[in-house]
This record gives sequence, C-alpha cells and structure tokens, in this order.
Amino acid sequence: MALLPARRTEILNFVVREHVATAGPVSSEAVTAGLRIRVSAATVRHEMAALEEEGYLSRPHVSAGAVPSDIGYRYYVQQLLTSPALSRSEQAALRNRFQHGADRDVEASTHLATRMLSELVQNLAIVTLPHGRQSRLRHLEIVYLQELLIMLVLVFEGARLRKSLLTLQDPVDAETLGSVTNKLNAHFAGLSLAEMRSKGMRLAPFEERVAERTFDLMAEDEEAVSEEYLAEGLRHLLAQPEFMGGAPRARDLVEALEERRLLQALLTGAPQVGNVRVIIGGENQDEVLKPLSIVVGKYGVFGGMSGTVGIVGPTRMAYDHTMAGVRYLSSLMSELVEEVQGQPLPD
Repeated sequence: MALLPARRTEILNFVVREHVATAGPVSSEAVTAGLRIRVSAATVRHEMAALEEEGYLSRPHVSAGAVPSDIGYRYYVQQLLTSPALSRSEQAALRNRFQHGADRDVEASTHLATRMLSELVQNLAIVTLPHGRQSRLRHLEIVYLQELLIMLVLVFEGARLRKSLLTLQDPVDAETLGSVTNKLNAHFAGLSLAEMRSKGMRLAPFEERVAERTFDLMAEDEEAVSEEYLAEGLRHLLAQPEFMGGAPRARDLVEALEERRLLQALLTGAPQVGNVRVIIGGENQDEVLKPLSIVVGKYGVFGGMSGTVGIVGPTRMAYDHTMAGVRYLSSLMSELVEEVQGQPLPD
C-alpha cells in the first residue's frame, strides 16, 4: 500500500479517530479545528476531496461530512498503528482477574478470557478452547457403576474429558478393572489415535473392547474439539449505532453466529501463534460480514495445543485498543496452555 503525503495522512488519521469516537460523519470544519498543524479550511477541503477521490474517505450524503472507507481503515491499521499495547494498569488488572478468577481450569479460564475481552473492547468476543493438531491421551480410568455397567473416562491434553458407558456381558471384578486400566495407560498414555492404532497390542476380549471404545472417543474428540468455542458480548455489538433500528442486519448477524459462519471466518483468518490479523469490511468473504471487521489472534504453543481469540465488531471500531486487547488476552491464554501442558498427570 502506497504511502500518502504527510498532510493527507494526518487528516485521515483524525477522521478515523473522530468517526470511531462519534459514529458520525466528520466535517472539514471539525478537521480544521482539530488538526495540530494549522492549515486553512480551504486546504482541508481540498485534501479531503483528494482522499475521497482516492477511495480513503466516503460521504454518506453529498452535503454531509466524511467517513473512512474500508481502504481508509486498512491504511490506518497498516500504516498508522505500530504495535498497539494496553496500558500497564489495564494489563495488571486483566492478569490479576485472569489468574484468580477460574483457578486455572481450562474451560472456565477460556470462558473468563472471552468475557474479559468482550468487556474490554465492548464488542462480540469469540474464543476457541485449546486443542492440539491431534488429540493425545493423558490418562484413562475405568469406573465401576453396576455389576454389568462401567464408565470409561478419558483425560486428554488440555484437561478435557470424555466419558462413555459400557455394558458388559459378564461381570468384571475390581481387580480386573484395575489391571486393565494400568495396562492400557502403560501402552496408550501420551499417544495420539494414530499412534495407538499402530501399537499392535495383543489384548484379551474385554481389554480389546475398552481399547476400541477408547479409539472411538479419541476420534470423536479430534472431530469436535476444534469447533468448541465460547462467545460473549453479542449485546455489546448489537448496541452499536450501526445496528440501532436495523432488525434485518441484527438477525443476519445472529444467524451467522448460530450457523458458525463467524467461527469459520475467525478460524480461516487466524494468523500464526503470537500474531494478530485484522479483516476489514469488504475483505470478508461472507456477504453478511462485509459491514463488520474481525480482529483475530492465535494463542498456544508452537507445535502443541493452540486456540483462536477474536473480536467481531463494526468497521467503525477502535482498532488500536482492540488489537492490543486480542494480543494481550492471547498471551494470557498461551501462558495457561504452557502451564497445562507442563502439569504432571494426576495420581
């Protein structure tokens, strides 16, 4: 993207910030009064007309002031924002709340992070639960329920659980259950589904049935885990001026959320771990999302568990604060993943 002359850059910067703050068109008079470098009103009108001709600004009405276009926002994000960060006090408050609010439980912490981010930027936040490229078993347990009924409990990396009931043809005593549990843990702990299947173990009929059900649960987990997400703050997004009185637009947004199209847009646009990406208005592929912008980041451990953190809001959003919030909450979630992956298996 080519650089604009300094004066046009300053005017565009002012228009973006003023429009974000007021949600209204920005007049040349407001720009003239607000610019730090004093220039004439005629010069401001000329420069704004040039920005409009070049596609950086648009006018809702001929006699109205200007608002940034998608291209204008893109220039602002790409050229005028350099590593935006939250203030130290904001970071300290968020870290304290995150560390003490969910007792390091993965799902509860993800829920808390989603709520905190939504409250911070006053838009819709979507965060996926951490998952690995492949589900890996940390520990399995066989729980006796009744004479012919047991429960298989699998604990995966990331402290996720899957449970399944198994009915038995013949009773199995507690000693046998303990022996089978120890044998399967010795062979399967720490492995992915593909690695388990390649083991080629010799198993007794009951052991084989438990192993096959373990494989089924592993397959189900790999299919479902990347789609597990939490969303908070739809009310914040729908309270924005862009949605006031716009029932069809609000309905379309709710449908996109329920149909997981918003989630898919975040997953598709997510960058590498530690980075933040901004998708503005018409850059979205889904027609319903074209009035919106998405700020998305990735958290986790390279080569290990990871997840996605995103904000969905109108194109008129505080990109600097939103990008900083997504980046910081991603870092907190990355620390959580590192801690979870480093924990020893429970006794």
